[in-house]
Amino acid sequence: TDINDCAFRRCYKLTSINIPESVTYLGRCVFGRCKSLKEIVIPSSVTHLRGFLFTQCSALESVTVKGAVTDIDDIAFRLCTSLKSFVIPASVLRIGHHAFHDCESLSMDIPATVKIIEQGAFEGCLSINMDPTSPASQKDHQPPPRNKVEYSDYPPFVVISIFS
Repeated sequence: TDINDCAFRRCYKLTSINIPESVTYLGRCVFGRCKSLKEIVIPSSVTHLRGFLFTQCSALESVTVKGAVTDIDDIAFRLCTSLKSFVIPASVLRIGHHAFHDCESLSMDIPATVKIIEQGAFEGCLSINMDPTSPASQKDHQPPPRNKVEYSDYPPFVVISIFS
């Protein structure tokens, strides 16, 4: 069973949801801007946390991942300012760019099994601990200083206009 892109997006009064084990696919931005969502359990049947999945869920405090998630995609938890803790399963190999950007309350340990941490993945986070033996810890993951960038609900795209 799939929960497709933006299925619950902007459900401002949604406080919790029970995702059954029959769900194997969570699309992009499924819970984006669900500003009252406080906690969620990702079933073991889901292996990929797609981009913008929980972006701007400002009340989200707790996320439990039961399964073998291998990828936390770009901007998946950006601006989840109330997210206090998130346990990254040992199965995670990649954390996408700006995945936890501005999760200022977040405290987490990054296991040595994470091989790729993309630019700005933890920008604005105050308490992130990385295992020094992780291949990802050997790289500089902080982006160069710049002005704060605001993202829309989807990645940027190019518009080409032809005038005659």
